[in-house]
Amino acid sequence: RILKSQDCNHCYEGICGEEAPPEGCTLINILETKKPLSSKEIGFGGNIYEVTGIPVFDEDQNIDHVVMTYADVTARDNALKAMEKSEKKYRDLFENANDLIAAFSSDGAFLYVNSKWKNALEWRPEDLDEAKIADTVAPEYKREFFQSMEMLRRGGGNVSMETSFISRSGKKLILDGNVTVSSEPGEKPFFRGIFRDITLQKKLEEESNKAQRLESVGFLAGGIAHDFNNLLTGILGNISLARLYKEEGIDIEPKLADAEKAILRAQNLTAQLLTFAKGGAPVKKLIRLEELISDSANFATSNTNVTYKLDIEKGLWPVEADPGQIDQVFQNLFNNSIHAMPDGGEITISGRNLPVDEAAELHLPIAAAPLICLTISDEGVGIDYDDLDKIFDPYFSTREMGMGLGLATVYSVVRNHGGDIAV
Repeated sequence: RILKSQDCNHCYEGICGEEAPPEGCTLINILETKKPLSSKEIGFGGNIYEVTGIPVFDEDQNIDHVVMTYADVTARDNALKAMEKSEKKYRDLFENANDLIAAFSSDGAFLYVNSKWKNALEWRPEDLDEAKIADTVAPEYKREFFQSMEMLRRGGGNVSMETSFISRSGKKLILDGNVTVSSEPGEKPFFRGIFRDITLQKKLEEESNKAQRLESVGFLAGGIAHDFNNLLTGILGNISLARLYKEEGIDIEPKLADAEKAILRAQNLTAQLLTFAKGGAPVKKLIRLEELISDSANFATSNTNVTYKLDIEKGLWPVEADPGQIDQVFQNLFNNSIHAMPDGGEITISGRNLPVDEAAELHLPIAAAPLICLTISDEGVGIDYDDLDKIFDPYFSTREMGMGLGLATVYSVVRNHGGDIAV
């Protein structure tokens, strides 16, 4: 079927469509070398053949004839060329990507990295063979990073993370990344990671946060000065009146009592300020929260038209905490809910255990550990969207008579206990 003409006398006429053997003819090479040979030839019509020739010798060890086999590999060859073209396109995309891309084995050895990775981490050509992912991750991120890798190894899928790598010169890069695990039957699993350098973005955010903190400090100082000025005015005014009353023979006890109340209010203000200052460090002990939450909710809602409901998981883990400060957290949160429901309503307090793998999926800004998740919700009017990012600021309040220290205290206590709070 491959012959151009059935009555041709020579293979080069019928197969190659030539008047003489073409350059590089497999048969000619076999006749010259007297050895078997395989090669590729383009036959008549442009088809590509994989040609194999085996010489057959006579008694004098001269070639009597050559057995030739022709396998049409046109489709396979075209498919390989198409695959190489496609692979080149994706390799160009991989090499020229603006993200750091790498693959590494389960023991941490690098399999491949792209140009952006090499440039960002200042790698030399030989570093790919020598480096390990464990040496690349910054020390403070190692635990979380390898916990995520273990989760991937057990459960597959992918995990998003913020991490930090260290370059050869010791420069620290902050990266936002996504890592997946590949596990084919019969092959060892390996990890693929794509990371975006957000170091500059983080520095800009830090500068912005610094400016906001300075603004908050000014706001806090102004609020404290205003409150203490009012309290001192009350104290001094009542003492001055007490002196006048004494000279005129009037009972000074009521004025001294008013001065004492102002002093106690100043003392209370100082206690709240200490809660989010270094002097308010918690004195922790192992406690169970169920009873503390119940007592706190019962006390807060007594003599109000607000009720509460507990939805606490059975066997809630104990926590290390300062009972007095945690009670203060609940009191402030419950009071906020009560003020948000002037016509009455219900506060729901739910609590559940969070194993370390579930906690890691939440990407909280705290150390990876088994946690307890508490949720307090009410049926009140809610919080304006524009106020959501300000509710934990000292002296921010939407209530006319509010001091604006309640949620600031809550936030400080929770953070001092190694926890996180969000609304």
